[in-house]
This record gives sequence, structure tokens and C-alpha cells, in this order.
Amino acid sequence: MRKSPHLREAGKLKIDYAGIKAFHKVGKYLKPTTRLIQCFGEEASKGIVELCAEEFASLVSGNELKKDLPLEDGYVILRLGQDVVLGAGLWTKGRLISQIPRRELREAMFREDLWAGGRNGN
Repeated sequence: MRKSPHLREAGKLKIDYAGIKAFHKVGKYLKPTTRLIQCFGEEASKGIVELCAEEFASLVSGNELKKDLPLEDGYVILRLGQDVVLGAGLWTKGRLISQIPRRELREAMFREDLWAGGRNGN
């Protein structure tokens, strides 16, 4: 890699921004990015919806979930149980819609720890 001619060319690039994109405006809501949620979602104390494996599977299939939760309309953090942060969901009028990108879902489908009930298999 050190001897790659591409590395020299990349070194000439001017960097305008460093970091990860955190939010973007979608309609009247501020939507957190999936990457932000996956990196820092464990630290959240509000706006969290815990899902069981069956609910997650339903969302992955493109279904909406109807739940009775004390949340304001907007974007929420989706977790599988208490341990696994999945990404964002849109909570509106008692309905939950997954906002997790398809590529993230494909990767999650192959994570054994996800289906075992958490990071430590609990």
C-alpha cells in the first residue's frame, strides 16, 4: 500500500470537511444518520424504540409497526432489545417505519449476535 501511486495522488487532495455527517433535514424533522446512531446511539436516553426479533423482522420486510408509545412524532433510535443499536426509524401517529438503509439491513441479517439477543449473546 505504501508504494501505491494512488496514495501519492490522494495526498494532494484538499479536505474541506472531516468527520461524519450527523443530521439532515427531512421535511419538518431533523433526521440523524444511520452512522451517527450506530456510533453514538448507545448514549441516547430518549427517543428510543426497543424491538423484539419479530418486530425487527417485520420492519425489515417493509411493514410498519403500530405501537402505543409515549413519543413525539419524529425520528427515533431503533434497538434490538436493550443492547443492539440498529439505526433510525420514523415515528408518526403511532406508526413506526424503518429508515435503516437496505445495505445496513443486509449486513445485519448475517450478524449472529443480533439474532442471539445482543452483543454478548444475552
